[in-house]
Amino acid sequence: MISFKLKARNLTKLADKIRSKLVDGNFNNQVKQSIIPEIKNTILAGVSPVKGNRRFAAYKDKVKYPGIRKPSRPVNLKLTGAMLNEYTSEIVDSKTVRLGISKNASEEIKTYAEANNVGTEHIKARRFVPLRGESYNVTIMRKIKDLFAKRISTIINK
Repeated sequence: MISFKLKARNLTKLADKIRSKLVDGNFNNQVKQSIIPEIKNTILAGVSPVKGNRRFAAYKDKVKYPGIRKPSRPVNLKLTGAMLNEYTSEIVDSKTVRLGISKNASEEIKTYAEANNVGTEHIKARRFVPLRGESYNVTIMRKIKDLFAKRISTIINK
């Protein structure tokens, strides 16, 4: 058995180093390449990526949409694809990456996203972005945790 002691100031320095370098452009690109496609694939399968939510509620009147743009199942939130194309990750600060509809998306897309996510009088809630106090499902959270673990390991070993 090996034992060792870490001095409090060394531990604080290490924590500060991790916090200052945790999220950067490279990490954000990794999120865009591995996490965002997983979320989009879950949505396209008609399943909510938010923990505690299952399949999306069926469309009220799918016949009013042309062609096969709104199938009965899976309800996949893809009419034109514009809203899902805006689902991305953005750097908030050195410790935070925000996943969801881009802040640069058009107001129309933001309105549709909000209506689909929380619901309105005419649209059932189909949660695809977690609200405060919610999280992604187990599969997505596992991938997020693995990505952060790899990033922390890289920072520590440099």
